[in-house]
Amino acid sequence: MKKSLRLLAAATLALAAALAPSNATAADNPATTSTRATWSKACPVSLDLEIHELYVKEIMKTTDPDAHYYVSYLEKNLYKEYGYDDDDKLAEEDEKWMKEMAASYEMDMSEFIDQMTYQGDNTDFQAGLLPDHDYIIWLHGIDDEGACDTEIKRVEFHTKPVQPIDNKIALTAERTADGVKVTITPDDPDRYYTFGSIAKGNMKDEFTGKDLSIRDYMQYGFSNSLWDYLDANEFDAIFDEMAMKGNFSLTYGNLEEGVDYYIVAAYLDNEAGINSEISVISIDGEGNITGVKGVAADGYKASAKRVYNVNGTFMGSSTEGLPKGVYIVKDGDKSKKIMK
Repeated sequence: MKKSLRLLAAATLALAAALAPSNATAADNPATTSTRATWSKACPVSLDLEIHELYVKEIMKTTDPDAHYYVSYLEKNLYKEYGYDDDDKLAEEDEKWMKEMAASYEMDMSEFIDQMTYQGDNTDFQAGLLPDHDYIIWLHGIDDEGACDTEIKRVEFHTKPVQPIDNKIALTAERTADGVKVTITPDDPDRYYTFGSIAKGNMKDEFTGKDLSIRDYMQYGFSNSLWDYLDANEFDAIFDEMAMKGNFSLTYGNLEEGVDYYIVAAYLDNEAGINSEISVISIDGEGNITGVKGVAADGYKASAKRVYNVNGTFMGSSTEGLPKGVYIVKDGDKSKKIMK
């Protein structure tokens, strides 16, 4: 339940803002009541992250087993765009969301907090991520009215990039009496791959409404499906249920007139990241083949310079603004240790 609510939280925050004018370790709305004066209490929760390509595993430990706390995340660029570096704004948005969700589930606030937030030590996951992207997780305590009652801790992290491979999947298509027959021929019959069709008009981020690339849209299909597999500790089952191996053919019939489609196929790595060129055939609603192309495998590019602390926590692309200490700076294939 919590995982679906976290997705709803991201959607609520994103839509509200749109309508309004390796390892890591933590650090004027009438409907809300929390103020900075109530946050003198330190957040009792520490957060460690196990970072993957499409998800992170959260290990949460608390010094106050009776305290309730809230955890959420956003892509870093959206987080900054929405102004959530401001503690007051972020706390108000979180409290507003708590109240809206409690009302939508027809729960009183105390029941909602008991069932939908964290208490004590916990291990959980944040999925729905893209490889080689920056994100921010935040967490704080909440009182029995759903208001922030501790400092807000934030953890910035960067998901692991995929390692591109040179393997390719051949796609061919032909019109038949039943529709468009597509044949898939992978050059490695033992590798898993993903295959499917996309209506071009649907390639938008469900939270922000922004256009998505073919690669991002395909990758979200897997990353947003991970929650149940992770919760059940059955990650590998996603390959048997959502991926394929070997040659395959499929006929697309009942195409919607006036709708343009992509037929796509690409290899997956062992974390379900798309790590090859994406083979693409374009067709229209009448079954006409309008294009054939490949989308390069290096669809995700990391920043050239990356800064880590001595514990391996990603600190950003520059040491500017960081406290004094020792840092590891990686620039391409080169690494060096510096003291600030």
